[in-house]
Amino acid sequence: MTRQGPYTVERRTSAYGIPKDIIYWIKPEFKSTLSKSSRTRSSVEGNVFRHHISNLQNRCYNERMEKQRLEFSARQVLNIYLIVLISYNFLERGASAESFYSPSQ
Repeated sequence: MTRQGPYTVERRTSAYGIPKDIIYWIKPEFKSTLSKSSRTRSSVEGNVFRHHISNLQNRCYNERMEKQRLEFSARQVLNIYLIVLISYNFLERGASAESFYSPSQ
């Protein structure tokens, strides 16, 4: 989460059952409502935790998609390189370009 608008007071999760030290921001007037043991704090921090997990899942998904895109691009470049290399070797042996590739009629 990021600080924005009227949410200027930094808090860190500490409610029972919620991983500690996830940073979130609240309005100054809400600070007194979130006492250490309040149900409201547990509820808010539960929402913060779910939002945090959702962000992590989205980032992970985006990283996997980027990895797949990069792998696909690398395969395309490799395939082009191999085609050029094979073509060059084929032509270097004296074969004509026409014998290497003749389009279907």
